[in-house]
Amino acid sequence: MHWKSIQSAYRSSAFFEYYEDDFAPLFEQKQEYLLDFNYKCFELITESLQWDNAITKTKEYFQEPQQLDLRTTINAKKPPIIGISPYYQLFEDKHGFLPNLSILDLLFNEGSNALGYLESQDVSAISL
Repeated sequence: MHWKSIQSAYRSSAFFEYYEDDFAPLFEQKQEYLLDFNYKCFELITESLQWDNAITKTKEYFQEPQQLDLRTTINAKKPPIIGISPYYQLFEDKHGFLPNLSILDLLFNEGSNALGYLESQDVSAISL
């Protein structure tokens, strides 16, 4: 059902067909744990973005992280903490630019330009 919704929303976007065969298996293969599905999604997104960033899993939970912790900066129920520059969206002429959609929206609309777009964003306004 999720894959059909994604297809319905993005089938006519500029880069959907380019990535479609990579993303479809995520929704066809059942994962035992949501965490496993999330890691597969993350791996495919980073691969699709051609982002070479080494990510490691923690071995224990720290109440007070020793590194920068941005987990609380994203909350779907609150306005975004940082503003982002508009990028091309398929139905922008009808609805205007809609921020905070998903990485799939950016990828399917911008394709190989998505990583450059992300890197160009000013994140200095993040309040911690």
